[in-house]
Amino acid sequence: MIQKTEPQKLKKLELNILELSKKTDIDAYFAMHDALNEVLKIKRNQTSEKNITAKVERVLNPEKYNQAPLSKSLRKQQDHIKYFIGSLYLNLLEQSGLERSVVIELYVYYKY
Repeated sequence: MIQKTEPQKLKKLELNILELSKKTDIDAYFAMHDALNEVLKIKRNQTSEKNITAKVERVLNPEKYNQAPLSKSLRKQQDHIKYFIGSLYLNLLEQSGLERSVVIELYVYYKY
């Protein structure tokens, strides 16, 4: 992860980790792992901070976040209607005796 990042974008701690990874002595190895653990802690703290901020935002502005489930349920309802219409259409096709390929050709012809 750190090695693939451009050197200009790395922090000092990450640059030190890269330097430690090039050394062969045991102290450098353990220091490198300690530094990597610190980097992971920092990343976890940033993630948890974002999660807490989002949670507080939801509590402070509930009207902003309560609109989304309504639109999802409306979309789900519209999908159910489309599935119902599609199944009716397929039943009509079966009853009419037309092959699907003929119906698809007619659809393409009249659509364009």
